[in-house]
Amino acid sequence: MSDRLFLALMAAAAAAMIGFAAIWPQGLGARSPWPIGHTPVQQTPAMQAAMAREAAKAQKKYKVRTDAAAAQLRRVMTPTPGAASSAPPASAAPPAAPAKSAGPKAAGSKSAVGAGLRTGE
Repeated sequence: MSDRLFLALMAAAAAAMIGFAAIWPQGLGARSPWPIGHTPVQQTPAMQAAMAREAAKAQKKYKVRTDAAAAQLRRVMTPTPGAASSAPPASAAPPAAPAKSAGPKAAGSKSAVGAGLRTGE
């Protein structure tokens, strides 16, 4: 395809896109210029009122949920009077220490690895 034909087609396509953009029905965004445009749906009083109702409903729902979560957290975190504390009772014996095994070497012998750890040297 020659450059003359390609560039002429591209110019025609660009002009067509600009023309369509000027007359194409707009969406919900900003208003188009006077001869073509109309008031967007979101800017009508009825839609403004509906959006305000939806926003108030969402805020109320959010407040109810956060208040319920805060109340539940307070119930969980607040200690009840007279309830057992988290400390173990005084009569409970401390847990038994695990038994130490001497292993293959005698307890007092020194080995090259870890000798300072066992004796504190």
